[in-house]
Amino acid sequence: DLDGGIIISQPKTYGRFQVTSPQPDYMTWSTASLFICFIWGIFAFMSSNKVRKFNHMKAYDQAAHFSREAKKYNQSAAACS
Repeated sequence: DLDGGIIISQPKTYGRFQVTSPQPDYMTWSTASLFICFIWGIFAFMSSNKVRKFNHMKAYDQAAHFSREAKKYNQSAAACS
């Protein structure tokens, strides 16, 4: 800003709708995916950890994004087997 004012930015949103409840983390599935297909399992496990972190912070919109990622990676690990 050229006039020295303070810029306040909104938090990043991942979806079109406000998410107001904790999201599934798929942690059990992600842990099993580590043994089924290690590469996809690592990505699933990391996404599941982020879901837990954002659920704990009550940042459910971000948690929903990583929940969808964790599910996608777990499905890829299942297809890998």
